[in-house]
Amino acid sequence: MGAAAEILGGAVSIGAAATRGFVPWRLPAALGSLVEHRATPFGALLAVHAATRPHQVALADSSHSLTWAMFGDRVDRLAAVLASTTNGRIAFMLPNRIEAVEVLCASTAAGGTPIPVNTRFHAEEVERLLREQDVDIVFVDGEFRDRLGRFAGRVVQCGDEYEKLLTGPSETPQRQLGSKSRLAEASGIVIHTSGTTGHPKGAERDLTQNGVLPTLAFLNRVPARADDVVVVPAPVFHALGLAGAVPPLALVATRVLQEKFDPFECLEILAR
Repeated sequence: MGAAAEILGGAVSIGAAATRGFVPWRLPAALGSLVEHRATPFGALLAVHAATRPHQVALADSSHSLTWAMFGDRVDRLAAVLASTTNGRIAFMLPNRIEAVEVLCASTAAGGTPIPVNTRFHAEEVERLLREQDVDIVFVDGEFRDRLGRFAGRVVQCGDEYEKLLTGPSETPQRQLGSKSRLAEASGIVIHTSGTTGHPKGAERDLTQNGVLPTLAFLNRVPARADDVVVVPAPVFHALGLAGAVPPLALVATRVLQEKFDPFECLEILAR
């Protein structure tokens, strides 16, 4: 009964967020987006927010910010490319920056499995992880590119190379994918242990339909609201960083990513 109450509380929180600032005449576009992005709940929520709150800031990092419309468009474009060119096992080795959340959301929207890589892993650990997870594409920051070792798959470095990839197809990922079986295979996200007592081990966590209930329970415990600004200093390759970056998406909260935790900078961001 307690779990049911938490889930209901989380659903009420999302419902309250959905009605705050909702633009009625954008409802048809929002429903259309929901149908197109039915593969994952988070993809569907992103599409709805982009259609109903296009000018609200969704994400910000130390260099720039994106509105929900801009964020949704970039995720759609990247998802279309990933769905048509990869095996669905998509890794990223990035600091806390907007591209990390884009890759995460685009991977799930495309029906794939995102695999965040700890930016503190050394080359041998990274190479082993990519091989064991059958990864065929890695998004990487230039600072970490030399740690990929003998990885033979595709490497996309954030910056000009990443932005060029986004200028490709603009179709939605479902139209590009054209395969319900591939969507059904997407199991969620792979989080790795730190490797302090052995090789890092991957643990899969559900981000598909079964992942909705824990998210609702989480939102009932964490007092985030639609008009909040959520600062995310924990690295997004870690479960805590993901908890700060992903669930607030359901509440339309603005997320500010910190590459490195600085208590004074964090307080300054919260005071703005």
